[in-house]
Formats: sequence, structure tokens, C-alpha cells
Amino acid sequence: MPYRLVRSRARRRLSLVMTPQGELEARAPMRLSVERIEAFIRASADWIERAKAQADAARAAFGQTLLLEDGGFVLFRGAKARLCWGKSTRAVLNFPEGREIWLKARDGLQAEKELHALLKREARSVIDRAYAKMAVRAKRLPVKFWKLSSSRSRWGSASAARATVNLSWRLVFIDDALIEYVAAHELAHLVEGNHSQAFWKEVEAILPDWKRRHQALRAVRMELLPFYDD
Repeated sequence: MPYRLVRSRARRRLSLVMTPQGELEARAPMRLSVERIEAFIRASADWIERAKAQADAARAAFGQTLLLEDGGFVLFRGAKARLCWGKSTRAVLNFPEGREIWLKARDGLQAEKELHALLKREARSVIDRAYAKMAVRAKRLPVKFWKLSSSRSRWGSASAARATVNLSWRLVFIDDALIEYVAAHELAHLVEGNHSQAFWKEVEAILPDWKRRHQALRAVRMELLPFYDD
């Protein structure tokens, strides 16, 4: 399929990215030859086909919420936030008609980088509020802190042995109620390591309406969200 070549002096290896619009990007070091790039693309045909199908499914599922362009939308805390380029600052702003995400960038590649960094920054405070709310209810549990992760396969993880909870920054895309559920789920794992009946009792002690939130989260597919490849 056609592709867009993006070169960078800082890049050390070639990678392929399927944009939310279903367009293929080859991100390459400055000196890598076009012949090697296109050979890599041909060898990645199966991955490209799957990634294209996922991008198409994402647009069908979320409509205009995954257009990473000026005036487009991205999911933020479970709702659409409009992207606005060329602003004097980088921030998430709340207006009566909805949220806007302001970026300084004036081109697509820079806007993507800024948005990625901004969402990860916002994720820390959004997730921290949800986690703190759940941790207060988890009085039996040994730790009250958490670490931000870049996991692209799990919303969260926990280790009772290390007394740690890890939560993916990608939680910033989904509703606060679902973030709270993930936090409660991982806090319960600090007491019960498996998904036994005792574990679900721990979850319920922290979050009595966990079943409704659990079902809602199951409908969200992580791989259909932006920045799945970082």
C-alpha cells in the first residue's frame, strides 16, 4: 500500500506506524535507503493488513474521535476532545460545549508528538485522583502508591511481593469510572493474586458496583486507541 516516509536524525531504527486514518507511515533514520525501507514494508505485509483492519475498526467504533488533525477529535477521559493546532500553549481546556486540547504545532507530525506527551502528562494526574479515591477504601492493603506504565497489553498490573501497582497511561482515554475500576482491581490483587472468589470480594469491598464497570471496560479495545505503537 502507499506509505509516507518520515525521516529523523534522532531515530536509530526503522518502524512502521498505521495512523488512525488508516495511512501507513515508515519512520526511518536519515541514511537508511529507500530500497531497505520498502523491502521491510513488503516483509511486514501481514502486520500492515492487521493494523489497517484495526484502524478501520477504530474509525467505525469511535467515529470522529480518532482524527489526529487540526479540528479533529481524540478520546480524553471517555469523551471527545477537539484538537486545536497553532495555539500559544499546550493544555487541556474545558468549555461549556466540551473540552479542547491546545497544541503549539502547525504540522501533523509535530502535533502527534505534542499530543502524545500532553496525554501522558495529563494521565498522571487523572489516574492519581482515581487511584487515591480507591486506595482510601482499601484499608487492608499494604501500599498506597502506584507507577505510571506504557503497557499496551494491560490496563494495569500489580505485584503483592513487591507491593507495587502499575497503571497504563492509556487509561486517560477512558471514562473516570473505568479508571477507578482498574485501580480497585489492581489494589485487590495486592491481597489476592488470582481471580478467585476471594479476589472479587476484595474488589467489591473497594468498589461495590464493580460488575457494571467491569462489563463496560470489556467493551473497550486497547489496540484501537491512538499511540498503540509507542
